Amino acid sequence: MSNFLLLQYAFIVLVASLYLVGKLQHDYHMFQQNSYRPERYWRWLRGQHNRFIKGNDNLFVLAMGLMALATTLHPLSLGQWSGFIGLYLLGSLFTLLAYKGHGLLISVRPSKKPLVYTPRVKRMMATMGILLTIDALVLWLLPLWVVPFLYGVGGLISFIIPMVTVWINSPMEGAINRWYYNDAKRILRENPNRIVIGITGSYGKTSTKNLIADVLSRRFNVLATPASYNTLLGVIRTIREQMKPTHDVFIVEMGARQMGDIKEICDLVVPDYGLITSIGPQHLETMGSLDNIIKTKGELFEGVKPGGKAFVNLSDGNIAKLKSRGDIDYIGFGVAGQTAKTVDKHVQDSKTYQVGPGQGQDRNTFDGKTISAFMASHQSISGKGTSFTLTTPAGSQAQLTTKLLGGHNVGNVLSAMAIASSLGIADDKLQKLMVDVKPVAHRLSLRQGPKGQIILDDAFNSNPVGSKNALDVLQAMEGGQKVVITPGMIELGEEQDALNEAFGSHMAGRADFVVLVGAKQTKPIQEGLAKAGFPDRQTLVVSSFIEGWNHINQMTGQGDVILIENDLPDAFNE
Repeated sequence: MSNFLLLQYAFIVLVASLYLVGKLQHDYHMFQQNSYRPERYWRWLRGQHNRFIKGNDNLFVLAMGLMALATTLHPLSLGQWSGFIGLYLLGSLFTLLAYKGHGLLISVRPSKKPLVYTPRVKRMMATMGILLTIDALVLWLLPLWVVPFLYGVGGLISFIIPMVTVWINSPMEGAINRWYYNDAKRILRENPNRIVIGITGSYGKTSTKNLIADVLSRRFNVLATPASYNTLLGVIRTIREQMKPTHDVFIVEMGARQMGDIKEICDLVVPDYGLITSIGPQHLETMGSLDNIIKTKGELFEGVKPGGKAFVNLSDGNIAKLKSRGDIDYIGFGVAGQTAKTVDKHVQDSKTYQVGPGQGQDRNTFDGKTISAFMASHQSISGKGTSFTLTTPAGSQAQLTTKLLGGHNVGNVLSAMAIASSLGIADDKLQKLMVDVKPVAHRLSLRQGPKGQIILDDAFNSNPVGSKNALDVLQAMEGGQKVVITPGMIELGEEQDALNEAFGSHMAGRADFVVLVGAKQTKPIQEGLAKAGFPDRQTLVVSSFIEGWNHINQMTGQGDVILIENDLPDAFNE
């Protein structure tokens, strides 16, 4: 290759690589938001929230096509010199515009959670750099006009590179993870007397974890997995970075997107206590069926060490389907005399069964076994909190009031009391502690808006049960007009449209105005609102949360109540 051809080759490689590296930042961001899982990332790529080929990609392909045409000209010929220079300049300009267009596309919807350059991401990007270098060396061997052509194709399919790099790195990542796993095991062995509490559930596990940690920390040195560190690697990271030999209690939130996820965590930490908050149609897209979800959540009760304790939500019909063990104790909690729901498809069409009245140890059963239980009755829900009558396993009763909002938090409070009581905290002391507990941010918590609005913040996530509870709390709030802003619920598999439609129908009788984020993904909610007779003029569909919030802030003022129900990750922007 002559020096002149080499100069052209280097220019094309430089321009194309700069564009690809910039675009791949976004691809890796979306890959990270899909938990580094190729199958989940692939489902997202094929979903309604993404387009394989965007406008800026087409512009980049055009730029590479112009450069490919320039390689066929002979600049030494005076007649072709201006065309040669013009094509390269125009190709560079189009590449710059494509890059700017890509940046503009991202800036229109600012990232709620930007790409985190974890060690794993850095290793993947290092592999990406090696791949791009190898690619450039191989292209050197091909005819020059082919180089921009292949880079143009690469710009169209750059979304594949994160999956390729994770596959290449998998042996190395596996070795690193095994070392981390064994190191976490070693740390756990340093204090064999530490009580490990495992918590899982389709809904409410993070709120319950924080509630239990708050209560137990008044007496014990407690470590709980932070935020939503509920995967095996998240638990390992918590142990390696935060655990001390002096920690008396370790509370482990256990999430699951596929069968076996909870078993993996149980094999690592071997819980003394296991609590399942609820079981419902969450993550149906990856689990496949409700039966699979029940089996997966049940892995926690199976993983409790012999002689340990399992805490059973007697108000959840799906938990009632689990089998008991003879070598662990069971303690129940639930709402006395209330109809419990087994959510199969639609919350409104769920199967029901009756929970025992909880007037002592002989009235509640699990898998045919009589168990003691903490029960609640006579609930009163308002915008200021929740009140109910507590019945302890011994049969004593007390009136309890908590600042936590919503009927679902009654179960959270009861489960915390059941676990704390098992660890020796007296019932009367527990009742006083429950008065002071505060809601977790973004999980049906209250805050004030910029113009004095009352914001009911349930933005962390949304599910069929939680969204219904949030709407019921909105209805109970005192104030002016009531507004809901939501993008709807996701990852509910084949039932997603039906559940979102039911969500819209339930919303119709509780809101004065509704702002829906994303025209495609909220279409079932729009249909639910329409079927319930909600006026079209009181519904606004926007493309981003920021756009919707700006509209709400203009139309609301002092005393108006705004429910923020879910705020999806950047990967689900339309």
